[in-house]
Parts: sequence; C-alpha cells; structure tokens
Amino acid sequence: MQHLVLKYASITRAWLTRPRNALIATFVVTIGIGVALAGTAYVSGVINGKYAIGPYKQAERVEYKFFGTRFQKTGDRRGITNWVTDTKSIPSMFFNLNTTAAKIVAKEEGSGGALTSFHDAVIIMTHNGELFSATNVNDIEPMKMMTPDNGYSAYAAAAKGRLSHLKHRVDYLRYNDIFHYSFGEINFFLLSYTEWVDSDD
Repeated sequence: MQHLVLKYASITRAWLTRPRNALIATFVVTIGIGVALAGTAYVSGVINGKYAIGPYKQAERVEYKFFGTRFQKTGDRRGITNWVTDTKSIPSMFFNLNTTAAKIVAKEEGSGGALTSFHDAVIIMTHNGELFSATNVNDIEPMKMMTPDNGYSAYAAAAKGRLSHLKHRVDYLRYNDIFHYSFGEINFFLLSYTEWVDSDD
C-alpha cells in the first residue's frame, strides 16, 4: 500500500512540474474551494437563517437590495405590463417566490402602500391611508381603525384653486409606511405619512 501511494505521489509531482499542469491544478483547487465555501454559506444562510460565514456575511443585505430593486422595477412597469401577471414568480438570490396577487381599490389614484404583520394576519395600508386586514388572498377586509387626516383634500383643493399657478403632484401627499409591534398585551402601530398644513400652504 505504501509503495502504491509513493508511486502515485511521484507521478503527481512529475505532472505538476509542467507549468500548464500546475496552472490547471491551481484553477481546479480554487474552484473547488469556492464551491465548498458557497455551499457552506448557502446551507447556513437558507436553512439556519444566518449570513455570518466569512465573505458571505453580506448575503442578507444583497438579498434585501435585490428584492427592493425587483419590486421597484415591477412598479416602474405597472403602466405597460399587467402587474398581476408580472409578479406570479419573483426570482431572488437563493429561491423563487411564487405569489398570488390581490387587487385593492383605493379611493384616490396614486402609488405606494405598506404592509406589516399582525398576529396571523397582514395589515395592508394604501397610499391614501385606508387599512385592510388580510389572512389570505381571498380574505381581505377593511379595518375599523382610522389613520390621521394628512390634509389630502385641502391640498387637492388648493392645487386646483389658489395655488393653481404652481406645479403640483398631489399624489405625492401619501401615507408612507406602517409598522406593528407589541409590548406585553398592548399592540402598537407606528405610522409614517406626509402632511399638508393648509394654513401654512
């Protein structure tokens, strides 16, 4: 056995003395190490939900950035493509998200909206502050909870009236984001929105 090992070691040494063969061996070893590291990062990142292995610790940020870019591009194309069809499958860094879209009609035209989880449901907020509770795509109900008035009606009237000599994007006056958290048995919702103060224009 020892004689056989020495024989193969001698053949390998002779093969590696050629520069071209040494370059091939280096390339193959480098690829192998890269695949091993990527596989380890994949297992840790996807199965354990952690991104803390060497150079792959930024993978989580990359994933979020990729999702954000993907959704932004989908939004930019909403005027020329069917949003429902366009988002049936959203590719990401590690896996594809198969989605089902539901349509919620807001009172005023505009873009944007927000989501937050709330126990077993998802709270959906439209750009104009309407709130809906969704447990699945076929079970979406309006909520009794009201958002603060952001002055949209007053701004829309001023844009057509006393301030009509200026350029306006009334749809930019919107509710931006919503976030739910609980403290003990008390539930809180944090809300971000843009407000028009009519007396100050």
